[in-house]
Amino acid sequence: MAALTATDWTVVIQDQRTENGKHINRVKLTLATAGSYPSNGIPWPAYQAVGLHRNLDFIRLHDVNPNVNMRTLNDVDNSSFRVFSSTASATQEAEMATTVTLGSSATPFVLYGEAVGW
Repeated sequence: MAALTATDWTVVIQDQRTENGKHINRVKLTLATAGSYPSNGIPWPAYQAVGLHRNLDFIRLHDVNPNVNMRTLNDVDNSSFRVFSSTASATQEAEMATTVTLGSSATPFVLYGEAVGW
């Protein structure tokens, strides 16, 4: 199975506003197609996909994947989302292995956040 890429996100722009010269777009990001977890996390969608005109500074996550027992963190240095999960045998969370498959039409991987840029 191919690794997930920035183009695998389905983006719904829920709200748009401007603050201090920056565009802030509230977005729903969905991985409706299954793919394997990339080694540096799942890349952010392109700035155009989240409704920005020139660049994407960062994505501020909210209500992160509320239906799944996983924690998603933002990796600004790699412009990606890192996904962590705990297991009954582990004492702390571990990042997903590259052999793990995320997203599908039956159980989509959903993130809510704000895309900030211009």
